[in-house]
Amino acid sequence: MSENPNLIRVILADDHAVVRQGIRQFLESAPDIRVVAEAKDGEEAVVLIQQVQPDVAVLDIQMPKLSGIEVARQIRANRWPVGILILTSYDDDPFISAV
Repeated sequence: MSENPNLIRVILADDHAVVRQGIRQFLESAPDIRVVAEAKDGEEAVVLIQQVQPDVAVLDIQMPKLSGIEVARQIRANRWPVGILILTSYDDDPFISAV
């Protein structure tokens, strides 16, 4: 069986395994989304983004080694064709407009 050509390939990056698991379950309940990799910190996220070339990176704003903002900046600086979704519980303007 061939893979759905409209499939959205996602990488999750969050330092909390339980959060990643919950987001994965939520996303994969949609028939056209597949989580293709998970990272526990920002450095691992950058490596995995280069390796698996996802369509979308779901990034926690605060992670060890590199923050979600720093990962997003690397994605943009390298012009990787990856959509970026930042997760945060913060509502402070500096966090919201940092990318």
